[in-house]
Amino acid sequence: MKNRIKSLLRQPVLLPQKPKVKIVFSLTCGLLVFLFLTIFKPTNLHTLTFPELLLLAFINGAISVVVLIFVFFILQPVLFKDKNNYYRLIIWSLSTLFLIAHVILLSNIFIHEEIYRWVDYFVLVLSTVSTGTVIMIMMVSVYNFHILRKHINSDLLAISKDIPQIVTINAQNSKKSLKLKADSLLYIESFENYVKLYSLDDSGQVKSFMIRSTMKNIENTLKKTTLFWRCHRCFIVNTRFIEEITPVKQGFQLRVQKVKEIIPVSRSQNQSARNYTAMSSSIQP
Repeated sequence: MKNRIKSLLRQPVLLPQKPKVKIVFSLTCGLLVFLFLTIFKPTNLHTLTFPELLLLAFINGAISVVVLIFVFFILQPVLFKDKNNYYRLIIWSLSTLFLIAHVILLSNIFIHEEIYRWVDYFVLVLSTVSTGTVIMIMMVSVYNFHILRKHINSDLLAISKDIPQIVTINAQNSKKSLKLKADSLLYIESFENYVKLYSLDDSGQVKSFMIRSTMKNIENTLKKTTLFWRCHRCFIVNTRFIEEITPVKQGFQLRVQKVKEIIPVSRSQNQSARNYTAMSSSIQP
């Protein structure tokens, strides 16, 4: 049981990365805070009049939005940029809610001139953290479910389409062309004015082919299959053959099945690498 809990806490989890998603996430959490306080009226909120309750709920919701935006744009890139899991998510949620509770506390002291006893302080912090943790984890779980469903739908869409069995790579300034099976092409590597393609033959052995072309032309040719990912300016990989993606100091690197070479991942593709790692772990049996 203990090992299963540890395994669950180590499961990778995605936090919002795009600015638009971060803002929408923050606004949604603020709205949930507003609705929670208005509907359930925790602690002594039932003693307030309805207009006072709405004002207090609005202020607390607005504070939650501002603090979340601060955490997302300032703290998250520094403290939670790589290898997020549910254990770190809980720490992230608790620290964020602890900060929200104290900002609310300070606003009540300076704006409303309220006086807090130690009991009131602990009740405010405990109620904020306990209810907020549920909201935060629920929101992140919904976000991860959305990403997972999007990932699965894209895979199903790729399968449902008539994926070309044969891709034709045309050489530049030449009538030569190379025809390969899309589902047997492992990865492509750039060598200045040439590209080297690594593919599996009918016996499962790795074969390589050199052709005069550019990575841009190769990328445009392979886009129709939806199987390939340009993880680096010098590499395009078949996502079906990715064996593992591991974090390194510079970002990420990956390995392809049947090939010993380590393939780098550009920093601009770090989020795609995180998404792939999290989704791959989520769909494992």
